Amino acid sequence: MVVYIGFGLCAHLAQPTYGRCESFTKDLNGGEKIFHGAMYDIKLCGADIKNGTKIRLQVFGRSGDLLAERYFSYYVNSATERDLTEGVDSIIYFDSARESPMQSISIPPTKWDWIRARLPLF
Repeated sequence: MVVYIGFGLCAHLAQPTYGRCESFTKDLNGGEKIFHGAMYDIKLCGADIKNGTKIRLQVFGRSGDLLAERYFSYYVNSATERDLTEGVDSIIYFDSARESPMQSISIPPTKWDWIRARLPLF
């Protein structure tokens, strides 16, 4: 348990500082989204990394509570799509750092998404 907490703390402290949230949210098609009559706020913040940008994607509920969080990257010379896309029951995002770049978050987010948003290792 101590090893897990220590590793999580190191991973959390190694995260870059995310900023320019309004700009990234607008440019990457975030903002208020309605799924099945419920409103969600999709917030994106960025941090410059070597050859690209690392993005923190957060999904907030109507009351402002954090429901899900993901991190992904896009690179300057990558052909990977950058903008978020709305699926039937998901938000689709593209992570240039992964072998399979198309990733998604279920909407509404699952309990596991809620837990992962609060753990520094994910």
